[in-house]
Parts: sequence; C-alpha cells; structure tokens
Amino acid sequence: MRISLTALSLLVAVSLLAACGGGGGGGGGGSTGGSTAPAPAPAPAPAPSTPVVEQPATPVPVNAANVMTVTVDGGVNGNYPNGLFASVTVCQPGTSNCRTVDRLLVDTGSFGLRVMSSALGDGVLRTLPAQRGAVTDNGVSPLGQCAQFISGYTWGSVRQADVQMAGERIASLPIQVIGDTSSVGPVPASCQNAGGTSLSSVDDLGANGILGVGLFTNDCPACTAQAITAVYYTCPAGGSCAPAQVPAAQQVVNPVARLRVNNNGVVLTLPAVPDLGLATATGTMTFGIGTQSNNALATNRILQTDAFGFIQTRVDGTLYRSSFIDSGSNALFFPSATLPVCGSVWYCPADTVTMNATLMDAAGGNAQSLNFDIANVTRLLASGNKAFDNLGGNATADFDWGLPFFYGRTVYTAIQGRQAGSAVGPYVAY
Repeated sequence: MRISLTALSLLVAVSLLAACGGGGGGGGGGSTGGSTAPAPAPAPAPAPSTPVVEQPATPVPVNAANVMTVTVDGGVNGNYPNGLFASVTVCQPGTSNCRTVDRLLVDTGSFGLRVMSSALGDGVLRTLPAQRGAVTDNGVSPLGQCAQFISGYTWGSVRQADVQMAGERIASLPIQVIGDTSSVGPVPASCQNAGGTSLSSVDDLGANGILGVGLFTNDCPACTAQAITAVYYTCPAGGSCAPAQVPAAQQVVNPVARLRVNNNGVVLTLPAVPDLGLATATGTMTFGIGTQSNNALATNRILQTDAFGFIQTRVDGTLYRSSFIDSGSNALFFPSATLPVCGSVWYCPADTVTMNATLMDAAGGNAQSLNFDIANVTRLLASGNKAFDNLGGNATADFDWGLPFFYGRTVYTAIQGRQAGSAVGPYVAY
C-alpha cells in the first residue's frame, strides 16, 4: 500500500515492509513495498504479448450479501486523491454492541483489518477482548502490533471483534486497533527505530484504518517460528513490551480468508474516468472468486504471482521484477528518467504522456500489453476532482500499479493456496 495525502509537498509512500519475509503487493509475509525490491534488470528480448482489448467494467449489484460499495471521494479530510474507501461494522464478540467505521482504505496490497481507536469509540473499544496467545510468554500478556510501512508505522493493540462486511459476518476476528495503548502501553523504541514516522492517527494516515484484502492470509508467517523485532509484541502489565512469536491463529488476518464460503479472494470493479478525473467514483468489491454466480472469473488474463506477491512489468526496455497491483496505492509509481517531477515525487509532464507496458506473471509468461497515461499532477489536482486514472509518481526500483490501474476494469485478487475459478492463488487477473 502506498498512500499520498494531499498536495505536492505532502507525499507519504506507505507499503508494508518485509519484516516477516515477502514483498510485492503484500507478499507472503508482510511486504508490500519497494524498499527491499531488487533494482530493475535489463530487459531480455521481448516476449510475445497479447494485446489487451478492454471490456467495459460493470459494477455488481450491491444487494447480494457478498458485495460491498467502495468509493473514491477524498477521504476523511476531503483531500485524499485516489483513496478507495469502504465501511465495515465492528462489534463486541457475540453481541449487538457495534460501531460502523467508514473511510477504511481498501488495500489489496496488505492483509488484515486495522481500525483507528478514535473511530471505534470507547463504547465498543473497551469491550473488545485483548488478543493473547504468544508462544513467547505462554499466552499470558496482551499482544501489540507494530505494522511497519515505507514511510512510517502504526502501533496499537491486537483485539478480537466480530466484523460485518456487507452481508458477511466474521466472528472473533483478530484486528489491530491503531493508536490504542490501553492494554499494550506506548510504542516500543524498537518499533519507532525501525524507520519512518507514526501513522497512528487519522490525520497522519488520512483514513479511519485499513481494510487489507490482499493475496495472503496472515501478515507475518515468519512470526509463527520466531520473535521478530518491530512486528508483534507481548506487553505485560507494568512491564516493557518485547518481540513475540505468535501462532497464525492469533495474528491479524485477512478478513476475507475467514469468510465461510467466499474466502478465496476479492473482485474489485470501478468505473472508467475521464482525463481530468471525477469528483467521486463508486464501484463494488465482491467477496469470493468463482464461488457463486456474481463473482465468476470472467477473464483469461491471469498473472500468477510469486510467493512475495510480485509479477513482472516491462516499460521502456526495463524489466521490473518487483511489480505489483495494489488498490491501496493512489498512483502509478515507477522509475522514469524522462518524466519531470514536481514536489518530491509526482510526475508533471507538460502534456499527457501515453506509455506502453507489458505485464507478465512471476515466471515471465502470459504477457499482456497495455497502454497507460501520465498527466500533469498540478493540472489534475487543480480540477478539484479526486478520482484519476493518470496520476503517477516516482519510485526507486519497483513498478506499483496503484488505483489508476483499477478504473474501468474488473480486477481479481486471489488468496494464496486457494482455488479461485480456474486457477489457484496467489494471482491477480483483470
């Protein structure tokens, strides 16, 4: 996940780091970013590619239990371009004591529900049981989590909650409550020292939390075997928090993976937008792939990822092996030696530039050719709109197909190890 909050001077690139192994758009253990990505490799001879003939994206009717509305509308403060948001309801387990939380960033580049404590309110927060169960201290102490991103970190408790997403309910789901220190105390120094600044408030994150519905189930598989600094902590009362070894069942988990039937991935459908964007854009997120009539895998453009969530992208003769498709990134982020940059990161060519890319699966097969545009960021933001399919920014090594990729398409994100239509995840398709 990469996010950027407002104008040219304020770029916050957020991708979950590889503390637990993994990479790409949220790899098999907690990485979504380019900080650990290999440098672009010289491109081999071009492989045959299949021209993409795009079909109009048709949002799924939202009267089904497995369909929720997703919206680009500027976010909590109205100044968040290309932030895709949804609402979920968080409840005290087994009760009707609930709070609906809106403006959660929909992120196919991470896994797990992370909700700001301020968005829950004391009436619900204080009723959510503290998650315990770390091997490190025989399950005695409450768990805290330090979720590390490229530009910062979130710190807060891990708690159990019943979670309602559209018509689907999940019982006793482990979630991170960002900014909640009531059971785990202040952020440990080792979390702060891992890099970046705190993203543990609504103002810092630009959202009420993150709904991570990516390619993998748990956010730190390596933590099941050993305690890893700056990920999970046990926090005994009156003592200091210490890194913890945590079984998969006690970790923050992709909520889709816990659904009873529609648990193998998600389908995101967003409308096309014009060159200067739209003030708002509304689409759908459908749970499950090939599990019922409204989520059939209607494409042969399946890109199998590696164990870290990466596919490959070739642009301008350079092959980016650390490439990923990520709804939580609000632009197309990639290196360019020719596109001018305004502010610290944003691309701002005088005229809109049309570029060509070839997308391939992790092994370099099933190549698909497509064109994309990069427009002048100043002109886009001056429009007052919030949904743009041509917003781009500079990255050091990877190619991040952020939310602009999703407009006018239906995009499938299939969870690792689960049959999803005609293929087994992890894969992305469109």
